[in-house]
Amino acid sequence: MKYISGFQEIEEISSLSNRELGESIVASISKNIGIDLSVYITKTGIEDESFLEFRRKLVEGLVFKFHEESKDLAEDELGPRIDQELLEQKLNSSDIESEPNWLFNPADLKIIQEYKGDEISTYIRTLSKRFEQMTEDASASKIATQLISSGLLSLSVAAGIQVIKGKIIGFTLKRAVIAGVKSMGVGSIVVTVGIMLVKFLWWLLADNPKNMFGLIINKSEDDLIVENYGDDTQKIWMNAGTMNLFMQDQETLASEKIQIQAGYIDEEDISDSCYYGGIYFADKKFGGYGAEGIFYLKTKKRKTNVAVMFACPYHADNGVAMSVVDENRSLKDEFNKLYKDRKVNFYSEETHGIKLQSRVNSYKGGCASNIGIIELPSSN
Repeated sequence: MKYISGFQEIEEISSLSNRELGESIVASISKNIGIDLSVYITKTGIEDESFLEFRRKLVEGLVFKFHEESKDLAEDELGPRIDQELLEQKLNSSDIESEPNWLFNPADLKIIQEYKGDEISTYIRTLSKRFEQMTEDASASKIATQLISSGLLSLSVAAGIQVIKGKIIGFTLKRAVIAGVKSMGVGSIVVTVGIMLVKFLWWLLADNPKNMFGLIINKSEDDLIVENYGDDTQKIWMNAGTMNLFMQDQETLASEKIQIQAGYIDEEDISDSCYYGGIYFADKKFGGYGAEGIFYLKTKKRKTNVAVMFACPYHADNGVAMSVVDENRSLKDEFNKLYKDRKVNFYSEETHGIKLQSRVNSYKGGCASNIGIIELPSSN
């Protein structure tokens, strides 16, 4: 496996199964926050009826520990305080969780976008451990170190903008990432990381799983949106299973919400351009059905619709596919078409210079992971 800069697979997890890795993270967080979270873990994973309580105990435990350890620090070391009202909304919600965008280090994205097979699942597994480590000693500097070691520069669009500004005016990479962390607020990052960890653990601990953990990277100058996201008419359709986590972010609280932010294009050195990615997590419901679905990502400027199809079925091979599609085409019809064309490694060059790439870690297995790239030419 070719590693990204500053990133090695954490030695202690290389020999662990997904279940063992999940249990080790639960044990570490439990020790860290002084709450035994293992009582919520059964032989089959985290049960639906205890999920919300597990999430609340984990996140509130991390927040309490953060407040205790940071009470003597100056505000300029921590950034904005945690929005308690927003935190309660997140912890009480049983709807699809929205996860902010991740900004990728340009040098590392070149490597990540080429991952295939076990490299994909190794990257996702190691990210789960990196996220856990972000909660152990939550300071802006140490969070920045873990982000950079993960190939990331920020965990939100707003923080990413500050990182890019720092890079433009000549900050070192770490100083720019620290600026982004402080702009988001160290406490808010603890909350974001905690909620993300719950999904990592759901994915890792599931017994007899059928789920898909996906990362879609937007290599373009155009925001990507799901039309009518959050409504009954949203352009997301599940053939089997449920969508439990989906990408959504915004530049400011007053800005329009989008699924994946447009990239920052460095005109002087195109190789130093920065791009965002968004994640999704789909899981089976019950019985002999897997996690299979499709969503349309629409570009705001050129109105191009890209269909993203994923499948982790019970009685057939895993696979992924993408296409440029008419927005009026039925999600179900396009799913059926792409399901037949699904591959472990999918690549397509469409009209107008659009390049679509999607890969899943294996054609078999229940804990599937996917990395997809949507690359659009300049609209200038």
